[in-house]
Formats: sequence, structure tokens, C-alpha cells
Amino acid sequence: PSEVLVAQLPFPEQIVIEPIATPTLIAIPIPTPIPSPTRTPTTVSWPPPGQILFVSDRDNSGGDLYTISTTGGNIRRLTTMGAYEPSYTVSNGGQIIFTSQHDQRASIYRLAMSENTVTNLTGFNSDNWEPAISADSRKIAFVSSRDNLDWEVYTMNIDGTSIIRLTKDDPARNTMPAWSPDGNQIAFVTYEGCTDTWCPSSLRLMAADGTAMRKIYAVEGKTARHPTWSPDG
Repeated sequence: PSEVLVAQLPFPEQIVIEPIATPTLIAIPIPTPIPSPTRTPTTVSWPPPGQILFVSDRDNSGGDLYTISTTGGNIRRLTTMGAYEPSYTVSNGGQIIFTSQHDQRASIYRLAMSENTVTNLTGFNSDNWEPAISADSRKIAFVSSRDNLDWEVYTMNIDGTSIIRLTKDDPARNTMPAWSPDGNQIAFVTYEGCTDTWCPSSLRLMAADGTAMRKIYAVEGKTARHPTWSPDG
């Protein structure tokens, strides 16, 4: 009979299954969205950029408010009633607070630049002067002879409401109030035992509500006047 030859493989046939490698996670950065352009708010300033506010008798008046450019031109007259001791705030379109004796007695006025209107804030029953605006433009510190007293320091809202007396040193004279940059304190000058502004005086400090009053400078026979705060308080 015929022989059937069967070829033998050297090794049994094997199926090799390669293991699946663990996938590597790759961080794909997500692009940062580009913000939509925003409109920069308009800042109102007074005086306008490049302008200086000052007092002058150039038009044969007792003194009025003017602005002038830093180059010396574009002079503009703002008042015609006699005005001095100006200070300004950018709130509500720009406001200038000043003193005037337009109606015989010294009163504090507000000039609203956006409306071109002038308002008497303190009335005519007493003398009121030396207005100083707080940094947040909400309050005015000033000196007044109201309450049948000599010079005392008061505060009021920027619109003339809520007048509050802070000092109570009659017959001493308290004057020249100056707000701290944070609005928490008021520096002022006190004349004691003398009615002349060149008499010896001391420098005092108090909280904005009139409490915590203390003397911080006094030299016998010497004066202290016109306190001004550094920007950092």
C-alpha cells in the first residue's frame, strides 16, 4: 500500500496575542477665549485736562473764579458774584464749592458745571467759609459762626443737607479744616485766647464725626496754619 507522508512542523503552531498598550493621555490645551471688546467708561474731570482753576480780580471785581490752560491761554470766567476759596469735585459732572459774600454775609456755594447753576448751601443767617470737600465727594467740612458762637468746624452733605457741628471750643476759634485722604479724620487749626489770625495757634486732629479730638502740635508763641495731608494719609 502506498505510504502517506505527513510533514511535521518543528514546533506546534501557536497564536500569539500581543497585549494592548495602556493609552497615554495627552493634554490638549484649550484656547483662551478672546474677550469681547469693552467700552472704557468716560471719566469726567474738572477742571478739564490741562486747565487750572484760580481766583482773580482781572475784571475789576472783588475776585472771581476763572480757568486757564497750562500754556497761559483760554482764560474763562466762571462766576460774576465775587468768589474765593474754591475746591472742586468730579462727581455729578463736576462741581465747584466756593465762598462768596455776594449777599453781605459769607456763604458757601456750589457751582454745578453740567447745569451751570449756582446754589447757596448755607443760607444767610451766619457767616460760613473755608469749605473742604472729602475725598469721596460726599461731605464738605467748613467753618461757621452759626449757633451764636465764634468759629467752629461743621460738616454737611455735598448738597447742603445734614449740617453737623463737630467742635465745641467757644470762645476758642477753630478753622482751616482739611480731610484725610480716607475721609476718616479732619485736621484743623485752633486759636485760643486771641482773635487775630496771626496769634499763636495749635494743630488738632479729630475723627470725621468730631470724636477722638487731640492736639498734635503746639509751640508757645508760635502759629500753625493751613494743614494739608500727604496722599497716603
